[in-house]
Amino acid sequence: MKCAAIVLAVHVLSVSAGINLTIGAIASYCTMRYMNFNSSLGSNFTEAYDPAIIVDLVDNSGFVYYQDIAVLAAIRRVNSDPSILPNITVTLKRFSDCGPYDPNAASDYAGFSAGYAAAITASDVTEIHTDVIGVIGDQYSTATRGVAQILSNAQIPYCASAAGSPRFSNKAIYPYLWRTFAVSYAKQCVLILRHWGVKRVGIVYQSDNELGRANLVTITNGLVDNGITVTTTIGLTSAFDEKAGVFACKSINRTDTRYIVNVGLDAFVTNVLYSLGPLGCVRENIVWMAISFPKIDSVINDYLRGLVVFRGSFNEIMPSFMQEVDLITQAHLPERYLYFNSYATSYDCAMMMLLGFDKLLKSNPSFSSEMLSSRKLQNLMNFTLFQHLNYDGMTADDITLDSFGNLASPSEYLTLLGENLTTRLFATSDLSASTINFYNTSLPIFRDGSARAPPDGPTFDYFKPSSALQRMVMMASTVAGMSLTLFCFLLILFHNTSKAVRAAAIPETLTLLVGCCLSYCGLLLYMDTPARKICHARVAVLLTSFGLTVSPLVFKSLFLIDIFASGKAYRNRAMLRKTQLKYRFANCMFILFEVAIAIVWFLKSQADTKAVFDATLGLNYLVCNPRSNANLALVIGVYVFNLALCAALVYTSIRQRSIESSAHNEATTMIVLMITLALGFTLIEGINALESDGWTDFKVALCIFIFTSAIVIGVILPIILDLYQEFLSARRYAALDKNALRSQSREVSRTSERELSFQLSSSPHVRKTSFTTEISGRTCSYKYQLLQHTTEFVTWRLSSPLQCCNAWHLGVASVHSINAQKVWFSIATFRKTVCIPLPDNDSWMQARFGKVTFPRPKSQLGLEIEFGDNVEAAAFLEELKKFTKMCYNRKYEMKENESTLKGETFLEMSSVMSNKHPFAILESNIAKRIGKKARCPVVACGSNAMKSNGVGGAPNQYGFHYIQIRCTMCNKRCRLDAVLRAEGSISADLLGEWEKAHGKLVPVAATTGASKCRR
Repeated sequence: MKCAAIVLAVHVLSVSAGINLTIGAIASYCTMRYMNFNSSLGSNFTEAYDPAIIVDLVDNSGFVYYQDIAVLAAIRRVNSDPSILPNITVTLKRFSDCGPYDPNAASDYAGFSAGYAAAITASDVTEIHTDVIGVIGDQYSTATRGVAQILSNAQIPYCASAAGSPRFSNKAIYPYLWRTFAVSYAKQCVLILRHWGVKRVGIVYQSDNELGRANLVTITNGLVDNGITVTTTIGLTSAFDEKAGVFACKSINRTDTRYIVNVGLDAFVTNVLYSLGPLGCVRENIVWMAISFPKIDSVINDYLRGLVVFRGSFNEIMPSFMQEVDLITQAHLPERYLYFNSYATSYDCAMMMLLGFDKLLKSNPSFSSEMLSSRKLQNLMNFTLFQHLNYDGMTADDITLDSFGNLASPSEYLTLLGENLTTRLFATSDLSASTINFYNTSLPIFRDGSARAPPDGPTFDYFKPSSALQRMVMMASTVAGMSLTLFCFLLILFHNTSKAVRAAAIPETLTLLVGCCLSYCGLLLYMDTPARKICHARVAVLLTSFGLTVSPLVFKSLFLIDIFASGKAYRNRAMLRKTQLKYRFANCMFILFEVAIAIVWFLKSQADTKAVFDATLGLNYLVCNPRSNANLALVIGVYVFNLALCAALVYTSIRQRSIESSAHNEATTMIVLMITLALGFTLIEGINALESDGWTDFKVALCIFIFTSAIVIGVILPIILDLYQEFLSARRYAALDKNALRSQSREVSRTSERELSFQLSSSPHVRKTSFTTEISGRTCSYKYQLLQHTTEFVTWRLSSPLQCCNAWHLGVASVHSINAQKVWFSIATFRKTVCIPLPDNDSWMQARFGKVTFPRPKSQLGLEIEFGDNVEAAAFLEELKKFTKMCYNRKYEMKENESTLKGETFLEMSSVMSNKHPFAILESNIAKRIGKKARCPVVACGSNAMKSNGVGGAPNQYGFHYIQIRCTMCNKRCRLDAVLRAEGSISADLLGEWEKAHGKLVPVAATTGASKCRR
């Protein structure tokens, strides 16, 4: 028998005449016993069926054997047909994608040799065996990935007869790959589920295999796009253990999933059913579906019963093919095994590849067999060459490839009867898998023996015992929240002229309140068990309220940062308005974009509900599952946009320090908002991440209420406090009787003229007054000024480190000085007068946050005066500076005079003592020196323009005549002593020194008779 097989192989593969054309077969030849390998190239393949080599026709060795025999049958057919590739003999080379023979590969291999296939096998085909111009691959999807891409780069056509991953439909990566079976598992699955009216499906997939991972994505997207909820997605490895099986079964039971799609290889499908069956997850009310046929095992046959398998349709086995197979194998193989192997797809792969080569040669007379066999026509061999060949194959009549290089064929749905691999066809679809063409309603289909699809989920009890309480709490929360926002809204509108409200930006604040009100309204969506659209509406409302809340604060802060950083706020009012409109327009655009995202989410999101079971009550509930079936692009868009808004919020919070105005600086508010949003998002996400129960929605709604209220309070409370302070200030002004204050001030003026000499005036203009008097025998010049130009009455209080809440009072402010040396600030009220000494410089005069704080003397209380804003406070300080600056300048001037006069005193004394007319000389010198530096005592004039006007009059007790001086500006004549007293403390002291000095000269005057002398 072996001798006959060898003779037959020599007959098929020998080159008897013409050109040799070589194609390659890549498969798991590591499962074939007795094969020899040179790198990946295999030889000594036994074509005749030998049970010693092929132990099991349904393990990996059987699959490889069936595929190889099918390719040989196609080659024999082409070589014997002179109309196909005339004068060309086709030969076959075999390449292993898993290395040399492995005794365990027949049962354990599942394509986990992608590295070997890509590094060794692909290299051998493309670089060493350059006579191979096309490849037929009977590989697992995992092993196909690298090989197929390398062959496409090398422009070698590759026909996949078994790789079912949707990855290979990407013609940008695999332009030279095509398949002879339909790869439309997602469409097939959706079609039959929609026909059954199923809305809830679970998926169990092979997580470490390309077929399972790639089809999970396409099937999930197909289900979601058609409004079918994926209740649970369970990933298991090929060799999952008992714990993983228990977890999978618990997940199915917890979500009460009734329809489950098993996505993986045949061995994986078998293992899942075998492991979960004893755990109670293969039962009458659960429908299992699969994209691969399971392996035959008499132990688990009962778990196969009712398994629904969907795939592309196949033609009946051609008798001529079976005859050819019998000749090659020297045996008659059971036909039932052929349905579960890739014999048909492999046969059609070989036929289509060779027919495509024939079509290429005949399409252009200049193309020769030599060019074809030497790889000179490879650039013309992408999948489109094999798209339309008018070939009736094993899989379908008139095989046609679609635009993705896959076979376009109807779908068929089979159910396993539980007797080995006996199946029953119960439905078929059209070519595009969009319509059911045939459905048998009389045959038993499902595990319970019926043809009617079981329910896809439990009957839900929406009225749990706690729902009434939840409704009451959420309704009360909604009403309370809306009332709070309405109160704040009306408060802002009513006080729209207030400085505190205007500083907060009325349009932006109202927009924020609208967002918070919308958030409160959204609580009504959490009152009952949600439907699918209710879940969409919840997210849409949260997105919209988030945009309305955060965006106004962000763009208001950006505007303030811009104008304070550049100084526009104080230079150009038109530019300021233009800049504000620009930022408000950007704010509107952001809000509109957020609303658009929310609308798209509501309309296009496929997120749905999920079922949960309350073991305590023994009831089922539905809760929202926003991550289920989510549109990935939409989710990414939502997160990216809102994270950008949060980043802008953080940025503006950091830049708040550049806003100099205390009324506009909202750093505290921004920080509170950031913390509130972060805590709210974290808490809500944490609640949703936990196992859901009947209280999940209530907890989420409560969190939304709490954190929305925190935002409202954090933003509006500072405004309310500022309004309250304004109210208190107005109340203080209204409570004080101004007439009584004026009367009290007059009384103080009459009874204590030396301390305070002023009268209150109803007009706000500045009133100046001064007088000269003797205090303790010394001449003193006293001046004061009422500070009423900015405001007639000031609001003030005493302050100290230990007393931060002293009462505010209303009083009249004034500033005083004596001899230009001592300067103090005074405030008079009904009951008391408070005085604060002022330092010798004005460096302390600064206004912050609308307040002026006077320097606190040692061991004394400080003084704090409150104004409407910094502008009013700065005007008050300017008024104060005018008086203090005059005092400071005069003090320095008098110090210079004192230094000069004191230095000359003794020189003058010696001159006078030696002269017989000492007083006349002394008087002349005084008139000459002091007269030039004296200030005019007339308040309206006050200029340094006094000069000597002679000496006259009777001498005083010391012999002085009346020394007269005259102002050159106002022509006022005055006695020198009056002028000196008006100058201040320095001049008064100097006059006293002169009088003492003259007293010593009295004896001299008596002896000389000068005391009686007149000029």
